[in-house]
Amino acid sequence: MSRSRYRPVPPSAPRPNYPGAAPDASNGVPMSVWPVEMVRAVAVAYRTAEGQGLPHLACAAAAMEAYTQQGGDPALAGGDIYRILHAVGQRHGEWLRAPAVRRAAIVERYWRARGIWPPPVDRSTWPPIPNDD
Repeated sequence: MSRSRYRPVPPSAPRPNYPGAAPDASNGVPMSVWPVEMVRAVAVAYRTAEGQGLPHLACAAAAMEAYTQQGGDPALAGGDIYRILHAVGQRHGEWLRAPAVRRAAIVERYWRARGIWPPPVDRSTWPPIPNDD
């Protein structure tokens, strides 16, 4: 029987710390790579769109627009917005996801009140779901 040549990296080994590095608990993605206003604009745009119940691609489009409005390179927007959202999610995950969690609860109450759970898979057939105000 042959042994694997894989050797785990000891926890004391230095880890890369740059935007393309695979994040883990010890390094994360440094938010200092982007201007604070850009990080804030991308996170708020994504959070707002997600809280409105929009699909992921619409949320990403809103975040990309905020990224380019803050002076980001449109060629890098596709990767940078996800790195920014990952970094914000690691540090402020509850804040980032709060509107989406509230919206999911509203949708669940709406469909359960009508005796339909789980809801239809095709969201294009859904009626407009009002907010609980």
